Amino acid sequence: MRVTVSLLVVGVVLMFASAGSAVPRGDVNVERGLSGGIRSAATAEMMTLVSDLADGSQQLVVIDSRGRSMCVYQISRGQIALKSARNMAADFALDEFNNGGGPTPQEIRLLSEKNR
Repeated sequence: MRVTVSLLVVGVVLMFASAGSAVPRGDVNVERGLSGGIRSAATAEMMTLVSDLADGSQQLVVIDSRGRSMCVYQISRGQIALKSARNMAADFALDEFNNGGGPTPQEIRLLSEKNR
């Protein structure tokens, strides 16, 4: 039942996404049973990923590659709730960002240039 609901949601999202695009409806790639129970579907402009969560609900991630944005939804007991939305354009505009405290990409480039 959960798989049916999540695949239905994915289909509706992709149908609306491709309705205004130049991508023919036949150009939808669907993959089921990826590692960790993740299922995905994609068109040239949209990608969806559905995964089962430990609490029995599902998480749906919708990525709009043209708009450089994403939304995360939680599906539980027939209810769909928006959990997060983000425009990623500024993320992709960064030259570098390292959230781990290790060497930055610039430091790695400098070290590799010294070792040549």
